[in-house]
Amino acid sequence: MNNLRQMGLALAEYHEVNKRIPLPAKNGRMGGWAIELLPFLEQGNLYSALAPDTPLASAPQVFLVKPKIYRCPFGPTSTGTVGMEDANYLLVPWRDRKYGILVDVPVGFKTVWAASPELAMRDVLAKKGPHVGRFYNSQGQMMLPESP
Repeated sequence: MNNLRQMGLALAEYHEVNKRIPLPAKNGRMGGWAIELLPFLEQGNLYSALAPDTPLASAPQVFLVKPKIYRCPFGPTSTGTVGMEDANYLLVPWRDRKYGILVDVPVGFKTVWAASPELAMRDVLAKKGPHVGRFYNSQGQMMLPESP
């Protein structure tokens, strides 16, 4: 939960500076919230190491392993299709991207971390969470999946 809280604070700070949450990553490219929040998570050097619009398949070596803040202590550390570690968290945007919340990735959801995964809340809650079926969010709340 501490990682999610720290990311939530970084998202709030990003929002304060930019008056919106980060835009989604382009298909097959590095970007989106996971990359844009790096400077707000004391990872400015990592952020500076990335050229804009870098294809996931051409990711610099330093991006193959996700930053510690993006690593759920209880989540999987599997490697995705481009040799990059899979995401443990995703962004749920709402109100035309004016706001958003970060949550655990659902069980079985696979995408690399630097693709900055996003899902609608209804799609998150339709799945099983990684913490005994539940999810945590960046506001420190536990969320229950919807009953079928």
